[in-house]
Amino acid sequence: MERPMKKQRSKFTTEVVSSVEDRARHYADAYEESSISDTQTTVLPTDAQARKNIPIYSGVFNYFPDALAAIAKVSKEGNDQHHPDEPLHWDKSKSGDHLDAMMRHMLERDWEKVAWRALAHLQTEIESNP
Repeated sequence: MERPMKKQRSKFTTEVVSSVEDRARHYADAYEESSISDTQTTVLPTDAQARKNIPIYSGVFNYFPDALAAIAKVSKEGNDQHHPDEPLHWDKSKSGDHLDAMMRHMLERDWEKVAWRALAHLQTEIESNP
């Protein structure tokens, strides 16, 4: 039997999301004030133990290296399509219908684009729901 989903975030998740949002705002402001388009940012908590509880390499990259490479390729192809003479960046103004687009890609069995759209939707949800 499935457990019902919790409606409230845990204290850890709330702290991580809050930290992510604060850093995202900080780096978005810094990016707009800078001409450098590839500013390196981090959205991880500053607490060492909290960072260890987010195993990006061992818990994501090690599991899905080929899938992540395929998603990166989709990002590059999209950038080349919409902004051929600009450095790689996500132009969020180009599409906000991630779920509809994701479902179209599912029907076409274009799994790389399904994954990209799922990540895009998740990212925008995290950014818009503190």
